[in-house]
Amino acid sequence: MAVLTAVSLVVLLGFAAITIDVGMLYQERAELQSGADASALAIAQDCAVGRLDCDTPTDTAQTLANANAKDDAAAVAEATVDKSEQSVDIRLATGDETGVGSLSLAFAKFLGHDSATVGASSGAQWGAVKQGPAQLSIAFAQCEVDAHFDGAPVVIGMQDNKNSQACPSGTNGSAGGFGWYKLAKNDSDPACGATVSVSVVVAADTGANLPSVCDEILAQIKSGALDNVLLFPVYNTVSGTGSNAEYTVTAWVAFEVLGWKFTSNEEHNFPACACNKGIYGQFVEYVTLDDYELSQQPPSNGLAVVELTG
Repeated sequence: MAVLTAVSLVVLLGFAAITIDVGMLYQERAELQSGADASALAIAQDCAVGRLDCDTPTDTAQTLANANAKDDAAAVAEATVDKSEQSVDIRLATGDETGVGSLSLAFAKFLGHDSATVGASSGAQWGAVKQGPAQLSIAFAQCEVDAHFDGAPVVIGMQDNKNSQACPSGTNGSAGGFGWYKLAKNDSDPACGATVSVSVVVAADTGANLPSVCDEILAQIKSGALDNVLLFPVYNTVSGTGSNAEYTVTAWVAFEVLGWKFTSNEEHNFPACACNKGIYGQFVEYVTLDDYELSQQPPSNGLAVVELTG
């Protein structure tokens, strides 16, 4: 019986080690992975908008590692930023008061393993927006963005029966430096929600009437159900005029929508816009984590996209 008990005890301790100690290590690694992912994204966002925290990535990584580790047993083994590649690399490990350390094991020590170290790594990149969903089928002229990127609200369109003067005559392609667009001239409606890419040519639609495909999105903005900071394509090249114009999309910009007036029917307009036709709001610096494809180009127009790379 003593021999059987001794043998059984070894087996039971082995199962206890698997159940408790290995489970603890898996939990620890999951917490470290959450901290690594959060750190990579946060540091990339800092770098994308030029915050000073980009130069001290270890501090940010340690703060987020601690926030995600329930036992405070987390340490930054590596936190590096490559500004030329616009990338961040993070490696976390179990830690103690001295830095990277080991976790004590409760039952595996009876099998000759007193401690273990686990880790997790992650990476992120930042860059300009290459393509993504355009929630409203409005494109802004680059000259309007350049003239009004000062944090002050502005009407992009017609005000007091006059077009915006930010764009020199003949460069904006439509009244006021903005216009509805369609992905192709033979499309029946503007492309609310369609995927738009940089360097793609889209057809203009300069009519004043509100496109019916955008009704739901505008209603969500008015009710507060949708964030009023939206991403818009920017065009810098125009060919043709009026409804025969075509825009060449060259970039993206973030615009905080505060109001609009597109039709004579006040029911369909947002009263914050004191204009004859146009959209009211302000261009803002913005970092998106949403479903927008990242370009290796540096962020432009105050807009950047950040994504995990592993």
